[in-house]
Amino acid sequence: MGAAKKDGKIYGITVDCNPMVLWYNKKVLKEAGITEDPATLAENGQWNWQKFQDMTTKLRSAKKYGYVLDNWWGHYYSWITSNAGNIYDDSGKFIADTDTKAKEAWKYVYDNVKAGNFTFAGTLPKGQGADAMFMSNQVAS
Repeated sequence: MGAAKKDGKIYGITVDCNPMVLWYNKKVLKEAGITEDPATLAENGQWNWQKFQDMTTKLRSAKKYGYVLDNWWGHYYSWITSNAGNIYDDSGKFIADTDTKAKEAWKYVYDNVKAGNFTFAGTLPKGQGADAMFMSNQVAS
């Protein structure tokens, strides 16, 4: 929050700084035979990338989409920051291409796209998007 913070206190925030959340469709998970609830796993400190990958693999095997990766930098960068990676250094220089944790996050996303667990939104059929697929029970998250 940079300039919004002084002496450990936050004095303001920018507009449109909403948190990233991962929605999931319980019906789609159930249809794929997934009995673990991601929210419960998170509450118990057991939600991690491996659990997510396991779920998306099962969803793909059940002929569903596991996760639709939207075409926006915020979604890509959230994978880095949730992995304790850095996108920029303290001087503002872009370092996501050299930061170890950032590269680990890029590789995780790449591997899951390549395996078919994640689907890039730009490759969906015309007229389809993550929202429509979620509501029509085609994708779990």
